[in-house]
This record gives sequence, structure tokens and C-alpha cells, in this order.
Amino acid sequence: WTSGIEYSEVLAQRASERLDQVVQGDLNQPELLQKLGSRKFDCVICADVLEHLQQPSQLLQHLQAHLTPDACVIVSLPNIRHLSALLAIFWQGSFPRRQRGIFDDTHLRWFTLRDGEQMLIEAGMKVEARTYSLRWGDQGGGRANRALIKLFGAYAHRLSFVREFLTYQIAMRARLVGPTKI
Repeated sequence: WTSGIEYSEVLAQRASERLDQVVQGDLNQPELLQKLGSRKFDCVICADVLEHLQQPSQLLQHLQAHLTPDACVIVSLPNIRHLSALLAIFWQGSFPRRQRGIFDDTHLRWFTLRDGEQMLIEAGMKVEARTYSLRWGDQGGGRANRALIKLFGAYAHRLSFVREFLTYQIAMRARLVGPTKI
């Protein structure tokens, strides 16, 4: 059984063509999860979601009621500590607002790698795996990014400079540490 929650009415309609259930609404209202009923999930994916919420930790807490005992939660977050953010903020002296990427103008929160992991820990989860998406700048693709990935991709977890400043996006897989809280 696959379910999805989507803010955009248009995208929710499109998703309903492929998923068993789609709930359209604002995840800033955790009671929206009640529309899932008593359904439990083996895996919950929060891909580019938490940075758009007023209280992302609250959502993670409420999601626990919908997790099977061995469920995993996959979270992906942009890394505000990325080199492109440092250059924009400290070198150029401005905090840009764009329609995509780290500076997406719909982001309400910004996370470093440590902040994202700490949020999961505080929600009673243990991070089991991390994937570091490397980039030189704000744009993906291109020879320079392919070279970066080829040179450092396999070693990002060991090289702090690469991990902290060249990771554009982090994906983490986590599981509940103990019994669900809600």
C-alpha cells in the first residue's frame, strides 16, 4: 500500500494516478496525518519536505504512530553549510532567495548535516546510513560535478571538508530507537 501527502492540489491529483492513497494538505497541520487512519508503514520518505515546515520535529513525532516496529524513515535535506551558501552569505553578503535549491524561497528552515541528524535523534531515531550528494555550486550536472563525485564520492563520509562543504543534499535513513511515543 503506497500513500502520499502533497501540499499542491494539482500535484496531489497527479500523484493519485499512481498511488493507492493521496492526502492533499499542509503538513504544518500534523492532524492531517489522521487521514491516514490506523495505517502503518514500513518506510516513510520525507524527501525535500522538512525544510518547508514550521515544526519539522513535530511531524517526525506524529509520524511514529504510523510506523511498523522495524520501519525506516528516509529524510533528505539541503545542506546550508554548502560552499555555495558560504560564498553567497559571507563573500557576497546576501542571503539569496530562489525558486529551487538550498535558497528555495519556500524554505522555512535550514539545516546543516549535524542539525538534520540531531533532529532525527531528538525524534527518537537512530541514523543508520547517510548519502552525500556532492556539488561544487548550486547547479547539478556538468563535468566539474562528475569529477567531484568520481574523486571524492566514495570518501565523503571520511573527509570532513567534502562532507560538510561540498555536500549539497544529504539523505539519511533512520529507525526508531525504542517503542513509538505517540
